Parts: sequence; C-alpha cells; structure tokens
Amino acid sequence: MKTERVTPRVFLSYSSRDRELGRDVARRLQAAGLGPVLDVEAVPAAADYRQVLRDLIGGADAVLLLITPAALESGWVMRELGMAEGFEKPVLPVTAGLGSQTLPAPLGSYQAAPYDKLDEAIAGLLDQLGRGGRSASAGARPGG
Repeated sequence: MKTERVTPRVFLSYSSRDRELGRDVARRLQAAGLGPVLDVEAVPAAADYRQVLRDLIGGADAVLLLITPAALESGWVMRELGMAEGFEKPVLPVTAGLGSQTLPAPLGSYQAAPYDKLDEAIAGLLDQLGRGGRSASAGARPGG
C-alpha cells in the first residue's frame, strides 16, 4: 500500500490592499513545501464569509498573519487570529511596514517575524509542523 505525503496547509491572513505581498508570501510558502490557503481565492460569491473562513482556518495546519498598516486597519485579520486561536492553530505573525512595538494587544504574546526574515520564519514553521508541536521561534505563543 502506497502512503502519500500530505502537504501541510497554511492559511494566509492579509488585507486585500496587500494582495501582491500576500501572493509573494504564498509563493514562498509553496516553495518551502507548504500549501498556502488564500481566503480571496476560496470564498465563492454569495457565501457566508465567516463560515467559509472558519472552515478554511479549521482545515489548515497553521495560520500566517501578514501584519501591515493596512491589515491593522482591517477588522478581518484580527477576527482570523481569533479563529486560529479558537482552533488552537500555530500562528506565525509576519510584519511588513511597521515595527513590533506597534502590534495590537492580541498579538503581544506572539514572536512576530519581520518580512525580511520571512524565509527563516517559514523554515521554522515547517519544522514546527513536522514535529507536530509548537515553538515560540515559529510564532506560537510562549507556553502554548
């Protein structure tokens, strides 16, 4: 019997204003051997957006939050963080265009990675998913 390797899926949360940056992150996740899940590609017209997001996040192995000034203005990225925490998914916040001191309180317990260290953070996340555990260096909450 042949056993197929399952590609870990990473839900990518980002502001629609950061679509090109989100696509770059998705390409880099895929290059690392992860399966990116982008919400805008998966939500059909007239669907219950919140339910679709819950299904996508619940079915993912981890969540990468792209935190930019536009993402901080959007309520959806924080809602998606709440869903990820509710499903107890590893969360990797990646910042672009702002410093860690400007992160909102819900992200205060996470180790955020700056965008220029994205490939290293993805490698840490891949290692974390391979072990099936959480790691503060890959964005999981300390003690979580």
